Amino acid sequence: MARLDRFSDYLTETDSILYSRLDGEELQRDIGTISSSPVVDGLMKSVGGLFAVLNVHRQILGVNDAFLRQLGVKDGAEILGLRPGEAIRCIHAGESPEGCGTSKFCVSCGAAIAITTSLARNSSDERKCAAVVEKNGAPVDLCLRVRSTPHSIGGQRFIMLLLQDITEEEHRTELERSFLHDMGNIVTVLVGASEILSRRDGNRSELVEPIRRNVLLLEHELKVWNSLMREGTADYSPVMKEVLPAEILSKLKELFATHPQTFNKTLRFPENVPMEPIVTDIHLLLRILANMIVNALEGTDDGGEVRVWLEVVGGKVIFRVWNRQAIPEELALRVFQRNFSTKAPYGRGIGTYMLKRFGESVLGGSVGFTSTEKEGTTFSLSLPTPARQ
Repeated sequence: MARLDRFSDYLTETDSILYSRLDGEELQRDIGTISSSPVVDGLMKSVGGLFAVLNVHRQILGVNDAFLRQLGVKDGAEILGLRPGEAIRCIHAGESPEGCGTSKFCVSCGAAIAITTSLARNSSDERKCAAVVEKNGAPVDLCLRVRSTPHSIGGQRFIMLLLQDITEEEHRTELERSFLHDMGNIVTVLVGASEILSRRDGNRSELVEPIRRNVLLLEHELKVWNSLMREGTADYSPVMKEVLPAEILSKLKELFATHPQTFNKTLRFPENVPMEPIVTDIHLLLRILANMIVNALEGTDDGGEVRVWLEVVGGKVIFRVWNRQAIPEELALRVFQRNFSTKAPYGRGIGTYMLKRFGESVLGGSVGFTSTEKEGTTFSLSLPTPARQ
């Protein structure tokens, strides 16, 4: 069934009910039906977020306490009979004589579309509603996730309306997208400049190649983050080629030679490295292994040690990263869960999720870990050798 994107898609000459309103005894009858319903009473007390019940004329018949707090209203009777846009003080709610949902701006209103769509299809509908509301005499941007569900009570149809304020969430997402876009443009310039500098300077400066290498790593890091922002590994196109593990370890040594997390700690790499090649996206593999190492270093006290080594087992090359600190069992169960973190409450929880997601979905490997008080914690990434792929 096609998705409807305009309020008017479901309006015909016979849909005057959506424009008309009830008042007087008829409105009080609907309000009485809702206020005496044990089902609605239970929803009012249990539903999280902003919750309202409307009649088919889109008039408010009852709201929960969270809705009243959001509006700054102490007496719920003040908003009974109003439509949602009028209650939240949408700046367009009074631009048409019929009120909320009937102006030219309402044609693309997510809340109006969700309500009318749910009524026409007699099923739930959810939309994002971007509104400008009046607050303290000034216009304020508001973004709501609106879910409308028809429900029959006493032989009449009503609308259960759930609204979630996602303004801050949408604002952060937009800032992140804008930041990544601008950073991508800057990095593109730096990549070009570093290539020119490398060709001109040759081997006369020891700084040119490290600058070029790290700019390329930054460019690739932005590609990974853009893929994460789009909620899918399908947006990331890996560049797969054969590489020896020794080359990977060499690049990791260079990356961590001056890394701030190694201060007052020891990072040990193996002296002997297996010669079996692997076919992989080098930049992404480095990102995953670097993430493992940084996590291990962050969990290591000053004077402690982190070890990196490789093994070949059953036709697979296995990269392992160890540190002494154990992960408590109750936390270990959720190590790879997105948005879960044992670290800071904000801005974390993407590292282990990312390395497992890309290590398995894109590189075709297997990511895991073991952790005990006696043995410490070891994260591993196993990748098949070309003969096993």
